[in-house]
Amino acid sequence: MCERIEGKAKAVKTPIGLLPTADGLDMRGLNISEQDIEELLSVDMKAWKVEIPNIEKHFAQFGDRLPERLKKQLEALKERLG
Repeated sequence: MCERIEGKAKAVKTPIGLLPTADGLDMRGLNISEQDIEELLSVDMKAWKVEIPNIEKHFAQFGDRLPERLKKQLEALKERLG
C-alpha cells in the first residue's frame, strides 16, 4: 500500500483510491485464478453508492469532533462516484 501511494508500485486510480494491479501483487504461493483476482480488484460502484448513507451515519456520531479533512474526503468520494 505504501509503495502504491509513493508511486513505487503499479496501481490504477479508481473512484475509491489507488488499487494495485494484478501484476503489482506478490501472488507467490497463492492459488487464485486470474478471474478471481480481477473480481477482487474491481470496484462495485453501485455497492459503494449504497454504502454512502452508512458512512454519513457513522460520521454523524462524531459531530463537531469529526476532522474537516474526513468530511471533505467523503464529499469528494460522493462526487467521484457520481
